[in-house]
Amino acid sequence: MREVDVVGLTAPRDVAPEPFVRHQLDPGTVRRAWVTEREGVHGVERAALWVAEVVWHDGGRMRVGHGVGPAGLLATMLAPAAEAAGPVDRVSVSDGAETSLPPGWAQVSTNRWHWMLTDTVPSGPVDPRLVDLGPLDGPAGAAQEGTDGAAAEVRGVLDAGNPGSFARPGTTPGVARWLGLREDGELRAVGALVRQADGSGHLRAVTVHPDHAGRGLGRALSVGLTRAGLAMAPVVSLGVYLDNAPALRIYRDLGYATRHTFASGLTSRPRGRTGQRAGQRAGTDRSSTSADSPSR
Repeated sequence: MREVDVVGLTAPRDVAPEPFVRHQLDPGTVRRAWVTEREGVHGVERAALWVAEVVWHDGGRMRVGHGVGPAGLLATMLAPAAEAAGPVDRVSVSDGAETSLPPGWAQVSTNRWHWMLTDTVPSGPVDPRLVDLGPLDGPAGAAQEGTDGAAAEVRGVLDAGNPGSFARPGTTPGVARWLGLREDGELRAVGALVRQADGSGHLRAVTVHPDHAGRGLGRALSVGLTRAGLAMAPVVSLGVYLDNAPALRIYRDLGYATRHTFASGLTSRPRGRTGQRAGQRAGTDRSSTSADSPSR
């Protein structure tokens, strides 16, 4: 195991770049990073581990440990990394490695989710009920001028169907746009497309109002968000919990493929005021069709 800078993490010389690292990681948030390799049956195996500090527009912040790679190899890195970097608020590691998390990084509870990726434009027309609400995001967390009503509508759907959403108007950095599905003048479903540091899109907070669930609105919204993401870059990604069978069926049908499975959870680290706000933002509510992606 050796410590590396961001370039060593995102652009290794000896192995192909890790897709999750390439598309999901924001280099500006990384505070410490390590990699390790070993010879495997099919060539060199590599695991990467980093600690990032995520900051939202409203001042909330969180220290996140994230590791990706073969679970057995990644497990050998966890204790020395935790000793070097200190405690974190949240940890997300490749599924199976969470059983080796040391004190200070151990998860209070664990949620498992797939990181999925597609480069395929969904077939069929875009639903005419979809509306582009814009980024709804301004300096210091203020909503864009003239969009207060739309931001309030989005928050209303999230409060009803996904109160623990990781993405919110005016607070989440990197939102390229919010899409909504409007019927009879009211938003029935909303979702965000986040622009990652590499320019690719990532779906967030795909939420249907519970009064209108089971009508195909989540699928229509996901088609629109996926098309918008592929208009920005060659690939688009998302996270979805393993036990969310309806969402998994939708995403697989739209062409998404699972590239990694992660085990994520908050730690027992004591939190100050900003840490509490971050912990609430990354809470355990799972009403959204998409999982939060802790690297962003």
